[in-house]
Amino acid sequence: MKKFLLTLATIVISFLIIEIFLGYFLWIRKSDVFSTTYYAINKIYSNHYPYRNIRISFSPKSPVIPDAYLGYADLPGSYTFELKNEDTSQYHRFKVTIDEKGNRITSFAPNLYEGKKEIWIFGDSYTYGWGNNDETTFPFFLQQFLPNFRVVNYADTGYGNVHAYLQIKREMKINRTRPEIIVIVYGDYFRVRNVAAPSRLKEYQYKNDVFLKMDPSAFSHPKALIKGDKLVVEYVPLFWKFNQESDEKDPPLEYQYEVTKKLLSEIYDIGKENGAKMILAYIRGDDSDEVISYARKYGYLISDIRPKNERNEWDDFNPFDPHPGPLAQNNYAIKLYKTISECISNSEK
Repeated sequence: MKKFLLTLATIVISFLIIEIFLGYFLWIRKSDVFSTTYYAINKIYSNHYPYRNIRISFSPKSPVIPDAYLGYADLPGSYTFELKNEDTSQYHRFKVTIDEKGNRITSFAPNLYEGKKEIWIFGDSYTYGWGNNDETTFPFFLQQFLPNFRVVNYADTGYGNVHAYLQIKREMKINRTRPEIIVIVYGDYFRVRNVAAPSRLKEYQYKNDVFLKMDPSAFSHPKALIKGDKLVVEYVPLFWKFNQESDEKDPPLEYQYEVTKKLLSEIYDIGKENGAKMILAYIRGDDSDEVISYARKYGYLISDIRPKNERNEWDDFNPFDPHPGPLAQNNYAIKLYKTISECISNSEK
C-alpha cells in the first residue's frame, strides 16, 4: 500500500511541476491561459466549435432589413463588417457595398456597363461573397472578365433556390431589361433552405446588433411546397419559434429533392420564356447529386465550379469564418467564365 501511495504521490508531484513549468511558458508567451490542462481541453473544444467566440459587428450599422417578399434583404449603402474573436481580440474586416436596388456591387464603375447585355447571378453567401471585400467576390471578378456584359449579383447570405425563384419572378415583372444569361448557383446544402426545414431555421439566432433591434417576427423565410403538381411558396418565421426547442423533423430527403427540382424547372421555364440562356453553377456536393443530373436533362448548361483541393483552389477566412476567400472566389469566376464563354459561342453559331 505504501508503495502504491508513494507512486501516486510521485505522479501527482511530477504533474504539478510540469503544469507549473508549462504554465509559466504560456505566461511568458503572453497567453491568457495559464493552465496547460485547461489549454489542451480548450483547444480540443475549439476544434469542434471554432466560431463560438466570434462576434459579428457592423459599421455604421447592419444592412439587414425585413422584406415581405424574400423574408429579409439588404439596405443600400456602404458597410464595414468585422468578425472578432472575443478571446484573443483578433479580427477580420471586410467592406460591402449594396447598390440602390439592394444588390452587392460587381464594379466600382457601374456606369461603364449600363445598356449592355446582362448576366444575372442568383445564390447564397458564397455568391454574395461573405468575408470578402467587394472586389474579391466571384461576380466582381466575372464582371472584369466580361467587359461587354453587365453582371448583376442578386445573391444574399442564407438564400436558397426558393429565393432565386421569387427574385426572378419579381424581376421579370418590374425590370424592363431581359437578361442574356441567368446563372443559378446550387449546392447540396440548398435543399433544406428550399423547404425551410426546421434544422435550417434553428441555425438562425436573433441578435439585436445584427438585426437592427427590430421585432424578430418581422423576418420570415420562404418555404417551397408541392401541392398536387403545382409549386407553392409560403412563409414561416425566420427565427424558429424564436429559438425555442422543437421536435419537428425535417421533410424526407426525397421530398427535399423533389421540391428543389421543381424550383429549378420553374426557374428554367421562366428564363427561357424571356429569352435567357440558363446555367446551373454547381458549387458544392457529390458527383452523384441527382439535382445536377435532373437539371442537365431539363436543359441547363451545367458549370462545375466546385474547387479541387488537389489543385490548391480553395482558401477561407479561418479561424474567423469558413466561407471561401479570394482564391476560391477567383477560381469560381474562372470556371464560370469558361461556361459562359461556351454558352455565348454556341448562341453565335
